Amino acid sequence: MEKGLLDYTRTPDMAEEESAAQVALVLAVTMERRGVNLSWLAAQTGLSEKRISQILDADGDPTIRILARLGQALNCRLSVDFV
Repeated sequence: MEKGLLDYTRTPDMAEEESAAQVALVLAVTMERRGVNLSWLAAQTGLSEKRISQILDADGDPTIRILARLGQALNCRLSVDFV
């Protein structure tokens, strides 16, 4: 695909779902690697366990600020790439 052209095979909804699933997977893997559970992460971030569970279920629609807060608690830096 040429630079500047849209991929019309992916709808905006598909792109959103794919991104939410990717965030959920990265968060779950990072939590596992760090050996932390939901209650620990909630306590460290001030977010509810329910809110974090929603993000882990790819249903939470987290803001950049929430993702940065989760990353900080997990001793990670948030990085966003458009590829």
